[in-house]
Amino acid sequence: METLFRCLRGVMASGLLPVILLSSAVGILAGCGGAAPISLPKPQQRPEALPKVENLELRSLLLLLADRRLYEPLTVERAFDGDAELRRELAVVLGRIQERAGIPTLQALLLDDSPEVRREAAFALGLLGVDTARPQLLRVATGEDRAAAVLAVEALAASGVSVLDVGEALAVLETESGLGQEEVWHRLLPVLHRFSGEPAVALARLGLEQAPNAELRGWAVYALAQDPQPRVAADLRPLLADEDPWIRGLAAQALGRIGDGPDLERLAPQLQDPDPWVVIQALEAGRRLVASARAAAVPSWREALARLVVDPRPGVRMTAIETSAYWLLDELLEAPLLAYLEPGEAGEAGEADAEGWAGDRALVALAVGGHERSPDLIRAAAAATRVERRVAAVRAAAVAASGAGVLDTLAEDPEPAVRRAVLEERLAALARNGWTETDLDRGEALARGALEDVDASLWATACDWLTEIPALPVADLAVAAVRTTRVLEARLSAVRALAARGAALEEETEDAATVLQALARDSNWLVRRQAARALVELGRTPPPVGPVASGRGVDSYEDVILRTRRPRRVELVTSRGSLVLELDCPAAPMTCLSFLQLADQGFFDGLAWHRLVPGFAVQSGDPRGDGWGGPGYRLRDEVNRRSFRRGTVGMALSGPDTAGSQFFITLSRQPQLDGVYTALGEVVDGEELLGLLEPGDRVESVRPVP
Repeated sequence: METLFRCLRGVMASGLLPVILLSSAVGILAGCGGAAPISLPKPQQRPEALPKVENLELRSLLLLLADRRLYEPLTVERAFDGDAELRRELAVVLGRIQERAGIPTLQALLLDDSPEVRREAAFALGLLGVDTARPQLLRVATGEDRAAAVLAVEALAASGVSVLDVGEALAVLETESGLGQEEVWHRLLPVLHRFSGEPAVALARLGLEQAPNAELRGWAVYALAQDPQPRVAADLRPLLADEDPWIRGLAAQALGRIGDGPDLERLAPQLQDPDPWVVIQALEAGRRLVASARAAAVPSWREALARLVVDPRPGVRMTAIETSAYWLLDELLEAPLLAYLEPGEAGEAGEADAEGWAGDRALVALAVGGHERSPDLIRAAAAATRVERRVAAVRAAAVAASGAGVLDTLAEDPEPAVRRAVLEERLAALARNGWTETDLDRGEALARGALEDVDASLWATACDWLTEIPALPVADLAVAAVRTTRVLEARLSAVRALAARGAALEEETEDAATVLQALARDSNWLVRRQAARALVELGRTPPPVGPVASGRGVDSYEDVILRTRRPRRVELVTSRGSLVLELDCPAAPMTCLSFLQLADQGFFDGLAWHRLVPGFAVQSGDPRGDGWGGPGYRLRDEVNRRSFRRGTVGMALSGPDTAGSQFFITLSRQPQLDGVYTALGEVVDGEELLGLLEPGDRVESVRPVP
């Protein structure tokens, strides 16, 4: 392995790596043989029955530091001199505070006698993404503790260290420790997807061949699938028939991005796969291949699609409906799609969903496929009482030749979700045109109109576009940035747009910096932080961001600790059955307490599962129902080492530290979420229900299990 890493480095320097990577992994090895916000509500009065906790005051101070994003040297020193559990908690807190002042302490904790302390320190340094701890991380990466080593390798990737440097260090395990090449793969492959560039691709291909078990082979495929290169298609095609469904699905996912015409036929057997996630990935891959004109819509798929558009599994059905658009016009597929819009004509599935989400998707699919009845169906949908159907009318009208008039009408709709959909589609259409001067004028007019809307979600949408296309002057963006404190996302988007405008036009840089300096002293901590980062991007020195004003004292944080020292279970009753969630309260105490308090208040009762991403996640907790609602306060992220697998409960975000009441449950393994979103817990009973939840289903109640 050491020889391999040296060879890869030499080839990179020579510029020959792309040519060499056309050979097999064995060929590579052989060829190198001779070369060298507002806080959550305060808890109720502490009951006498709560258990005693050692070092409660110090633990509460650590929690205060994490929640207020405050570095305080004396508390850090006291915790560092404490027992192993205190040192472990200190490492967690320093990772969440993300102050550079905590890096020396984390470097010291990397060498701690306790494995758990070392692991948390490595994870924390990965969250910080700094390169100053490189020597210590390399030492842990090659130490005896494999779990800590994997986290150290991940931290090295986050800090920008080359995979070749990491690989050469790991290769010492073969020559000096005697642990062997297999141990290198155990430490490298689970986090290889965190690296980028040609060497990472080469190592993933080699790992696919040499990995000692199916789990590690899966990680090699995952690394290849994250940013697949056309030359690895030959490596991926045989994996469509792999025994592991995760590998089969990843191979399909990647071939949808880099495959060609014959791959559509290769994917056809996966449409009958017993694992719904694999079917979803195959359908999505087929849609990508045909939509990009890399493959023709082969007839062999038509019969399978006709079966899958009425499949009882919601994620499969949704993806099949959207994919079927590229196989129209044909009566075999038209009939079930039309039946979703005409009650009583599609059998049980069609009748049950004639006014629901499948009809919404079918409407758009018929428009994409150019069905002759689309204009009439779109006009009828534009007058529907369901907001979701009118949003679908917007999506359909945007691709229909005669849809402009419908968009004009729906642009004045009383529902923000509909108006926002019109704005999104019109801006997307301008982008597809290539942004001519006329298009830019139209985009500017759309953005100005959105900033005058009564709903802040349209302001945020406009400002996100203005961050990409800085078409409005600083004076207009400054008004948007200070206009309201009701919807935080809109203000943060306006701050980003200000920074983009200041960076794009030198004559407005100073004006943008002046506004951002004022925003960097805003009462809202998230606004201050965003403005400070924007000032750095403009080459200005920002004022100190300062801590979060949580409004809590030490006693309040003691209450939080006492109430979250053990996992808690809640029963989540839906319109389709019950789930039992186990909340990992010690790993995310503030988030856990908020969730439990909202549940006790009946906050979640009656809310919809407003979002389903097939094969990915279902989401609820939004009182507005369109993804823009919350409880009226924001939580700081409590990112932890829990991985996102099927059934993991996570907190939805619109940016760092913006969690509220919206939560999601993953439907499959999602490693890209690890270390980014707060993992709150997992489903421990009723897991089979996850595959049955549909958009519009209700959360009937969420209650703690005694």
